[in-house]
Amino acid sequence: MSSRSFSVQLTHLTVHLMFLSHRSLSQAADLSQCVRTNTTFNCSSINLLEIPNIIEISPSPSILDFSYNSISKVNLQGFGDNVTLHIAALNISHNKITDIHNEAFRLFSNLKLLDLSSNFIQGKTVGNMAFWNLLGIEVLNLEYNPLRYIVRDTFTFTEMESLRYLDLSHCEIEEMEIGAINLPKLVHLDLSWNKLRTVEKSLEMMVSLKKLDLSHNLFTEISDFPNLPRLAMLNLDSNNIHNIDIRTSVYQNMDNLQVLSLRNNNLKSLRQDAIPWDLDTLLTVDLGNNPVICDCDLKWITTNPFVRARNVTMSCSEPKLLRGRDPLELSRDYFLCNSSFTMILIIVGLSILLFLAVGGAVSIAIIKRKRGRKWNISKDGGGNFKAIYSEETEKDEPTVMIQAEKETLKEMIDASDDEV
Repeated sequence: MSSRSFSVQLTHLTVHLMFLSHRSLSQAADLSQCVRTNTTFNCSSINLLEIPNIIEISPSPSILDFSYNSISKVNLQGFGDNVTLHIAALNISHNKITDIHNEAFRLFSNLKLLDLSSNFIQGKTVGNMAFWNLLGIEVLNLEYNPLRYIVRDTFTFTEMESLRYLDLSHCEIEEMEIGAINLPKLVHLDLSWNKLRTVEKSLEMMVSLKKLDLSHNLFTEISDFPNLPRLAMLNLDSNNIHNIDIRTSVYQNMDNLQVLSLRNNNLKSLRQDAIPWDLDTLLTVDLGNNPVICDCDLKWITTNPFVRARNVTMSCSEPKLLRGRDPLELSRDYFLCNSSFTMILIIVGLSILLFLAVGGAVSIAIIKRKRGRKWNISKDGGGNFKAIYSEETEKDEPTVMIQAEKETLKEMIDASDDEV
């Protein structure tokens, strides 16, 4: 080896050692800002650019908090066994993480809670082994990440067999592949505030799921659902649903449903067989803030005994006379179709006009009877006269009063005097 080559290698080694030394000092300085308690090692909001290697912490904490920093990669390979074996909660929320490589958390087999919310993680960058060996995890929070697309087997029981709660809200999710979520022990799934239009083929083996939140998505029709035998609460609020027909699907796949919420949708009509009103477990159906038309097609709701046995929230939007009224408080006579309702209005209007006309005619007749009859008499060259015939009950004979208009009467009188 030449002296020049040896000198170059020595320079590179020196630079590398200097980098490692600087990194160690930097990490030491960063760790000095962390707050330690018996249960928590809090390194939040200290401008970390990466997760520092923590070989040993005494006493061993159960919570690691690296939230509100500028961490861009999940690198946990430098942690000592004494640390990873005791950590139950790991918070890396509110950072700048863009992807999660496979086996990123393999050292944290005893982890119960993982918070990755409010980062920049995209669904297609999450490997299908990203959460491998998180066998004890129960809560996973990924809300406020631009996931957009969930590939098959991203969340599967082979990696997270104990997961109970999964939050994927506010993640701009437009599509999930078939079998994207396959978690038999999952109890609560939050998919709210996304851009989903369908989910029935994306959820598999969700036999323990009790609460499914699909509010604030882009659903327009609801008919089929995956097999969710223990589902108790289904939230479909604030979509654009204008048609719902889930009775058959509920009986086949969700026969333990207790609460069905459909607030703030676009439901104008509701067929009697659209919802499983006679399901024994069903307690509450919320249909508030929908433009429901209370016409003859909804008349069935007044006599259905199962509807009245549930806690149902809804109100009429049309016709205007019933706007804001609870249809369950109305009698059958109020539920009219447009043609019938219009005909009734016409009949009522004509009746009012006829009454006014008859009343007016009678009034005029009475007035004429009291004031007498009047007529005009005209004579060629003799001027215009008005004769008033008056018949008074107090006199035996009628009297006639003649009035001359303009100057004609005076002229007639003068002519009469001359003749005399």
